[in-house]
Amino acid sequence: MPSNKKVIITSRLDNDDALHCEFIQEVQAIAKLRVLNDFIINFDFGYQLITKMNFLFRINHLSNHFLTRIETDIKNFKTVMDFNHMKAAVHAKIENVAMPQKPMWLEIIHERNVSNDYSISLKSFPVFKRVELNEFGINLTTKTLHSILVFIFYLAPIRLISIFKK
Repeated sequence: MPSNKKVIITSRLDNDDALHCEFIQEVQAIAKLRVLNDFIINFDFGYQLITKMNFLFRINHLSNHFLTRIETDIKNFKTVMDFNHMKAAVHAKIENVAMPQKPMWLEIIHERNVSNDYSISLKSFPVFKRVELNEFGINLTTKTLHSILVFIFYLAPIRLISIFKK
């Protein structure tokens, strides 16, 4: 976008989730390079932290709820909250940004979640290495051996059952 063009940038974030500390910087860099008037940025890769087990998944989710909308109509803007994230493509062109080595969002699954659940699918992968989540503003490091044991004895059987039920 031309440097003199004004834009409205809105991002979707639940109050119990987190964004990578470079999320805004990445969004602004993408917005400066595009010439579209209205588009949505979707960072495909993120993490899902299951707090009960201190277990982390890396997820590739093409229609996740951490969308960012770039709009140039500053008088009649609608924001990213104007639509259901699963139907984003109906409202604007989606720019999918794949950064598998730098997940840009963190969905936290805890006992009081209203609508989120484990995203165990063929596009989610357990993270077996230690990960420090300070890039998301969280003072927590996942545990390696603990993650492997949780996956083998708890999550892998659930994943297999869900695949065979289809």
